[in-house]
Amino acid sequence: MTHAEALDRSYGWLEHQLLKAAEAMAADKFSFRPTPEVRTFGEQLRHIAAVQWVVGAWLQGDKPLADVGDGDNGPPSMTDKAEILHYLRDSFAFIRGSLKTFNKHNALEIIPHPYDPTNTKLARISLATGYANHGWNHYGQIVVYLRMNGVVPPPSD
Repeated sequence: MTHAEALDRSYGWLEHQLLKAAEAMAADKFSFRPTPEVRTFGEQLRHIAAVQWVVGAWLQGDKPLADVGDGDNGPPSMTDKAEILHYLRDSFAFIRGSLKTFNKHNALEIIPHPYDPTNTKLARISLATGYANHGWNHYGQIVVYLRMNGVVPPPSD
């Protein structure tokens, strides 16, 4: 298995689980926010997608091909379930495409971090794996949002 294939498997499983969970939430609950201080369900998904657009572009040495808003939250005007799911799916296609640039020669190349380019340096493969973990962290939050709305997360039903 190549570096690119291993990374793609990780993102592929995240994509599968996250989209199943997102599809299970009713459209009118995308504005659900457990407390005033946290993101809504839809904002959680937009955040994951925006970060994937940024990181995928960074791995390719390019700029994101989609509107990422402030780079962390995606376009604030995007609140519709179908629109958010489309944005999320496209972000997965984009970041998974960027993983094809990995090989045994460049995986350990030290690069600047896209969110702190003047201070933080890390291996390309660390950036890619770190943001897969970032997606799983938010998946865990999304599962709680689902349960708070009486929805059993699809992987658990």
